Amino acid sequence: MTGREHPLRVGGLARALEIVGERWTLLIVREAMTGVSRFDDFHARLGVSRKSLSARLGLLVEHGLMTKTPYQQRPIRCDYRLTRKGIALQPAIAALTAWGDAHAFRRGIATATSPPALRAGVGGDGSARCTDPAAVEGDPAAATGDP
Repeated sequence: MTGREHPLRVGGLARALEIVGERWTLLIVREAMTGVSRFDDFHARLGVSRKSLSARLGLLVEHGLMTKTPYQQRPIRCDYRLTRKGIALQPAIAALTAWGDAHAFRRGIATATSPPALRAGVGGDGSARCTDPAAVEGDPAAATGDP
């Protein structure tokens, strides 16, 4: 049995992680959600190597999360835009952003704030989401005040 066939690697989460589970992939999608669409702009904003960026954009196009459209012929340069399938990741990215803001930081180091469009609070379907962990019954962090 290979790793991909293992029973714990089946299901929606496992299939999603096969596509977007690498760090740079989600950061590229996040940047695309803020309007970034050109290779050089992704590269400048993220600081990812050109080789990794090219591979990740190719993966996103291959899986239908982004489209690739030439905007210049010599040399060929392309716009990368999210498809509906890619835009559907917004609630997941918002939830990961909120979790990271609340729980994954180094004490004493200020962190940049995330773009408001990516913050949790309203789901992609317009429904309200609970963003205050203190409001969740039984949350140990809420009881102690620790993040």
